Amino acid sequence: MEPSLIIGKPKKYTLFFIVNLNLLIPALGYILGIGFTLGIFVLIRNFLGESYYLIPIGIGSIITYAVAIYLIPVINGNPWVSRLVKKTLEMDSLDGNAVICQIKFTPQLHGGIRGFIEDADDVGYIQFGDESISFSGDQIQLVLPYSSLKSYSHFNAGWRGLWLTGRKIRIETDAFEGYEFIEFYERQSTTVLTSRKISAALINEFERIPEIKKI
Repeated sequence: MEPSLIIGKPKKYTLFFIVNLNLLIPALGYILGIGFTLGIFVLIRNFLGESYYLIPIGIGSIITYAVAIYLIPVINGNPWVSRLVKKTLEMDSLDGNAVICQIKFTPQLHGGIRGFIEDADDVGYIQFGDESISFSGDQIQLVLPYSSLKSYSHFNAGWRGLWLTGRKIRIETDAFEGYEFIEFYERQSTTVLTSRKISAALINEFERIPEIKKI
């Protein structure tokens, strides 16, 4: 089996969609962050001033923010990404071990404003076959035979998941000239725990590949 990489024009995952996904939707998180700060202020001020009737407001603000952290995949726009992938690829449901995720090449395909505000080159779903990995996205169609994979690693998602969600996975390949690394990160979850579970399942799939080594 030969590796294959087809890069077309974005159909749905455009700059307009990405701006809305990364700036407008996370605005809810910024608002909740302000609420959390005010909640802490209210608690401290009223403990010192003995105005205990305002304490529930402070506690409520902190609880609301904690829930928002737990739902950080939603604030990151995962439900909208999932809907976009299913609509673009005309999927009613995911088949087999398919997982909705983002893909990023090194060097990154997109620069400029898009590259600055978005850490993904495309979104779609990854599947593991008998002989290869395949990715079908809005713009990118990829097939990587297991024999073309040199190594893989996984690392914390950083700011994308507030250092709490599942891990990013990076594979090294010599299949395509100019693209040494390809990175995957799940975009299917709606909670921190679900993200960790899906990420662990993806890592387990890579560990099953005999031709690839972990670094």
